[in-house]
Amino acid sequence: MARSEAQKAAERRYEEKNKAKRSARKDFWLFEFYPDSAPENWREIINSWLVDCLVSPLHDSDVNEDGTPKKPHWHGILFFDGQKSFEQVKELIAPLNGPIPIVPVGTKRNAARYLCHLNNPEKHRYNESDVLEFQNADYADLKTRDNDKYGYIGEMMDFVDEQGQYSYAFLLRYARANRPEWFRCLCDNGTYVMKEYCKTAAFDARQAAR
Repeated sequence: MARSEAQKAAERRYEEKNKAKRSARKDFWLFEFYPDSAPENWREIINSWLVDCLVSPLHDSDVNEDGTPKKPHWHGILFFDGQKSFEQVKELIAPLNGPIPIVPVGTKRNAARYLCHLNNPEKHRYNESDVLEFQNADYADLKTRDNDKYGYIGEMMDFVDEQGQYSYAFLLRYARANRPEWFRCLCDNGTYVMKEYCKTAAFDARQAAR
């Protein structure tokens, strides 16, 4: 049976799309896999790759646009030191029984945040503590955007003012015990700002008390 022009055009579009996908080279790639097809030892398999990788909690509460439940699945992100091709990644993840590499279209941070739907309030939010980290992948670091860090600094400034505690050591101990996102921010690049703020806020408080 002869193919129609519409069918031929659709096939050409499909080939062009897949040609672009196969030629893509990225330093991070996405993939999905499913409980009903993944081998029981999938964690050991991923660990054996010796590649930085994050795997989401099991997405078992997602729904389609029509409200029907989606098939339970995991999302994975692979991070490489250099750029890898579609075929290289496909060969790597083949032992998981069927996942196809997905070309990322956004940033690494937003890909990491999608693992728990942190940027998608309309979707079910998954527990961040259930994200699996392989090799040196650090979910807490990858999911934190620059504007999050500025927000944390603002929160710490308010905390210092409200508590009347101007000791940087007190702030650091409190953050370590109660606010791990503050603690990470202080350890990464927020120390100078908060030390200066504690110092000047203490001076202002002394001046106001006179």
